[in-house]
Amino acid sequence: MSCFTDHVPPLDRRIVRAILTEAFTRGYSVSVYDGDEWTVKRSANMNEVTDALATTDEDAVRFRDGDRVVGTMSLVYGNEPGVIVADYTDNPDMVSLIEPITRRLAA
Repeated sequence: MSCFTDHVPPLDRRIVRAILTEAFTRGYSVSVYDGDEWTVKRSANMNEVTDALATTDEDAVRFRDGDRVVGTMSLVYGNEPGVIVADYTDNPDMVSLIEPITRRLAA
């Protein structure tokens, strides 16, 4: 098991997995920063990414389209269920990636 599976509530796991799935569908790669180091760099593997999440109280998840940085999403663990995405880069790509999923699943 992973910290993500063991310590993140089911609703929050669904939200994060849905965002990652959509990102991978768009062809994005994902990097995970745990506040100390980049534990995953430019991955398109769901298990690799989720295994790196929730080892600390928060993570920064960076999305790339090739060499272009699409944006970063901040995940904070321990909030009320459905409030796992604390912040993200405000640009059209990130808004369209995150907002429809959080609206649909966290409602």
